[in-house]
Amino acid sequence: MPAAWAPDLERFAAETMAEHRIPGLSLAVAQDGAPVYTSGFGHRDREAGLPATPDTVYGIASCTKSFTAAAIMQLQEAGRLAVHDPVARHLPEFRTPDPVATGKITLHHLLTHTAGFPPLPSRALALARAVARDPDAKPADRGGHPPIDTFEQLLEYIATTPFELLAPPGALFSYCNDGFALLGAIIERASGKPYVPYIRDHILHPAGMADTTFSVAAVAENPMATTLYAPRGKTEAVRSPAWEDGAVWDPPGGLKSTVRDLLRYLEIYRSGGTVGGARILGPESVAAMTTQHVAMARAGHPPFPPGAGYGYGLSVRHRPDGVTLVGHGGGRKGVSAHVLVAPEHGVTGAVLSNIAGVPSAQVLEAAMDGQMGRPVPGAPFPAPAHACPPERLSAYTGEYRSGEDGRATVSIEDGALVLATQGERLTLRPVAEDTFVMHEGRNQAFVRFLPGAMTLGNRIVPKAR
Repeated sequence: MPAAWAPDLERFAAETMAEHRIPGLSLAVAQDGAPVYTSGFGHRDREAGLPATPDTVYGIASCTKSFTAAAIMQLQEAGRLAVHDPVARHLPEFRTPDPVATGKITLHHLLTHTAGFPPLPSRALALARAVARDPDAKPADRGGHPPIDTFEQLLEYIATTPFELLAPPGALFSYCNDGFALLGAIIERASGKPYVPYIRDHILHPAGMADTTFSVAAVAENPMATTLYAPRGKTEAVRSPAWEDGAVWDPPGGLKSTVRDLLRYLEIYRSGGTVGGARILGPESVAAMTTQHVAMARAGHPPFPPGAGYGYGLSVRHRPDGVTLVGHGGGRKGVSAHVLVAPEHGVTGAVLSNIAGVPSAQVLEAAMDGQMGRPVPGAPFPAPAHACPPERLSAYTGEYRSGEDGRATVSIEDGALVLATQGERLTLRPVAEDTFVMHEGRNQAFVRFLPGAMTLGNRIVPKAR
């Protein structure tokens, strides 16, 4: 029997896809482990007229992080490591520019994005060979540095690159792909097995995820795989089939999967560690992964969105309506992905789409709300009003630069802050001390200013001038 909320969800999905020029999207929702809704919208290959289905293979990008975290927990259960071990115990060559901090950085800090790393240029180096093969890509300026192809090369890069840690380990949350790449290296050292075969043999195969892979070659041979699309301007999506991949960046974001396979995977976090009778993790490990270890805020400031925080490779959000959502999003060229579990309600869901930078997560959360008996779509959280004295605004102005090739300029226009980034100009409205909303309504996103830095995309970006 079709879900009662399906018609409202399908109207909302169609509106979202039209507004954000999404070529294809697949969605699946389960109740207590049994699928209640699976569907595809649009096309996995628009030019060939091939529809998106629940069996379409897409990239899942940073949703991969929870697989990496789960592998760490498995190795802890096996006595090979502990999450509070110093990183240097497992990677003796690990160095940062701060020797004292280096010795204090633990696996827990990498798992929670609290090691203190600023956004570094290593992502461009790890993906450099794929970008060079992509006729549609604009290669990043690598400063003459060769590509990073191995974990050992990444460790050497971190050890020899001058940068300043954002804060002492554990003090600040700043989203960091490098930390999860280092966890991949630790998995190899602790298990004695390469990262990809470890994940395949200890998570994918036991969970029955037959259509999930790291291999671009395997995806190319799969007739159900999506092609990738890239935005052109604000209204057009164009075919751009080359995948953005690199072995060192597999632990932060290299998996490809289907929404059906992801429903199987999410059973780990709904059931306390089992999938179809196979135990992947112990209940204590699942509890550790799904506990909010760090709020996405600095001391004394509320997180935005409210209740947002991070566990181990999973976000943990306590919504104002009392619902807790555990999951993760992912974005990479040709990928917008999201997985969610509502543990108290027994609801799991996954959404995958074939273009980056679109709010596919809104469609998934609407479907999850429908299954939990809430309106579809639900009302967006109303960002509060807050008075910011005009004299404070000038302290926030300037240029902010990220080593991941991100750049933002903040200025004052007509008495309000304006953020210019990636070709957009966004007016910022204050919602709390040092915190502003830059998108209202369903697409709301927040900026927080810190001394000499700002948060942008969950990363702390230093002020350049």
